[in-house]
Order: sequence, then structure tokens, then C-alpha cells
Amino acid sequence: MIEKFYIEMIHKEIDGFISETERKKLHRYLETTSEAKKYYAQLSQTSEFLDKMPRLEASPNIKKYVMNSIDVKRYATSRKFFGNKSILTKPVIKLAFAFSLGILCGIFVYAGILQQISERTANNSDLYGSIGVIDTAKFETVKEIPIVLPELSGTLAVKRLGNNIDIQTILNSQQPTEMLIEYDESFLKLVRFTLANSTKTFFDPGEKNVRISSGGDMQFTLSFTDVHIENDIIAVKLFSDGRLIDAQEISL
Repeated sequence: MIEKFYIEMIHKEIDGFISETERKKLHRYLETTSEAKKYYAQLSQTSEFLDKMPRLEASPNIKKYVMNSIDVKRYATSRKFFGNKSILTKPVIKLAFAFSLGILCGIFVYAGILQQISERTANNSDLYGSIGVIDTAKFETVKEIPIVLPELSGTLAVKRLGNNIDIQTILNSQQPTEMLIEYDESFLKLVRFTLANSTKTFFDPGEKNVRISSGGDMQFTLSFTDVHIENDIIAVKLFSDGRLIDAQEISL
């Protein structure tokens, strides 16, 4: 049986978040554990297959196409008349409609699965972008926090324009870096993520938090809408090579 710790390390290796130290430790374990080695190989092949799979979106007219493809006459039955009453003899039409409904549900489920697969790279097109709706030059810097740590350095600037808040972050590091920002969704709404450099960066918005990570340097802006317009607070946590190195609360 594969240990849970090494299963997580295999997932980090596949996703590209593993450090060099962890990678060496993982491959030593794979050399001595055949079950883990087989699991790693299967996961790698699956990941490569999914990366090559094209994105498929269901057409808005798909229901119309499916219903029009059914030959109703084929399943229709003759009417029998008994006095002044008429009835349909067999429930074949009901069976045909149930069959078509099953096909329709299957297509929607398949399209949904493909959409989730295509989104596993954390593209998030509704939030990810490099062009803001509001002129950032009009924002006023209300707070600028220097980040000086042995593992990384940079700055975090909070800028405001009315109920619009930008959090501009610059992080310099030679190791895998991750920032986790936690916030109250009843006060703040995340509306945009803007990447400012060409470094491969992963953007993963979750429930009441957003996670940004890369193999080193990061420059990005998170844009929020202040729903309540109060002294909102966010919690910022910094990780280097998988280790928590700093945590603090910032008032907006």
C-alpha cells in the first residue's frame, strides 16, 4: 500500500509543484516500491492524455438536435376507438422519449467532464486577464508592505478607487513560491486576476480563498469589489518550497 505522504508527492510531481529535494526523495521511494512506481506511471500517462485532449463545449441547440433526430412515426402506435373514447395502445412513445432524454443527459455530462478537464490548468477565463476595466492610474495606494524574508523578497501594495480594490504583488525567489489569500466572500468579491510577468504561474480560486503559485518569481494583481465598504481584512500566507514562512492579516 502506498503511503499517503508519497501519494501527495506524486501529485505535486505531476502538477509541477515539487521541489528538487522532494523529487529526489520521491524517486528513491519509487525505485523501492513497485506499486507506487506503477501508480506514478499511470498518473503521468493520464495527465499527458488529458493535456492533449481538445476542449469540447455543448452546443446551446443540442437539445433541439437530439429531439429532431427522433423518428416519432417509427414509435407511434395506431389509435383504437371504443365508442367515443380513444387510447394509445403501448407506451412505446414514452420509451423513446426516455431513451432520448438519457442520450441528452449523457452528452451534457460528457461535455461537463471535458470542460473540467480543460480547466485543470487553472485558466479561469472569467477571472484571468491582462486588461482591466478600470484605469489603474486612478487608484490610490493606501498601503504598501515590504516583504523581506530569507527565502524571498518583494512588496505587496493595496490600492483603492471607491469600492474597487487592487492588491499588487511582486515576489522574487529562486524556489517554488506560493501565496494563499483568505477573505470573507460576504464583504469582498474577486473579479479579476492579472499576470504582470511571463513566469508560469498557477491561479486557483477557491471558496473564501485564492491560491497563486509558481516556480520562482511572481508579479500579479488581484482585483476585488468591496461589497460592504468597511475595514475589510484579508489573511496572507506565504510558502516557500512547500513550507509556511510568513502569515499576517492586512486591513484594506
